[in-house]
Amino acid sequence: MAEKKPRSPRRTLAGGGMSQEPIAGMVGTVLGGGDMPARAARVLVVEDDRDIRASLEEVLTDVGYQVEGAGNGRAALDALRRGAGADLIVLDLMMPVMDGWTFCQETERDPAFAAIPILIVSAVTRLDPRTAHVRSVAQLSKPLNFDDLLAALALHC
Repeated sequence: MAEKKPRSPRRTLAGGGMSQEPIAGMVGTVLGGGDMPARAARVLVVEDDRDIRASLEEVLTDVGYQVEGAGNGRAALDALRRGAGADLIVLDLMMPVMDGWTFCQETERDPAFAAIPILIVSAVTRLDPRTAHVRSVAQLSKPLNFDDLLAALALHC
């Protein structure tokens, strides 16, 4: 079995939007001294950019969340219908196959998914008229600041 390289405590996201604060420091900041919750919250990350999705999954897993990823809204709906479960959905809006706006409409129609909080992470700004109709607990802009993401997750999970 190949030996795994240790992960760097500093993560960067394309575009330089991520804070350079070590992940370990974020755990203490967001979860209060590094204490993990009794049950890790389940987060469904819906992002079509593989690198961004992988970064989100890695950071969220590192701080103790159970994470599942999906490359578009259709794949995310399929995951939910398979029983993946989610305490919160991190959602990009501009994606192929099924975009975030359509995904939100579909989840609102299904009582099993309508109550799951959605956190928007997108290059689309709040000034875009389409975002006015999106059900979300928070909207974060790309390039993403992971400190803001972790703080929003801590409030809503």
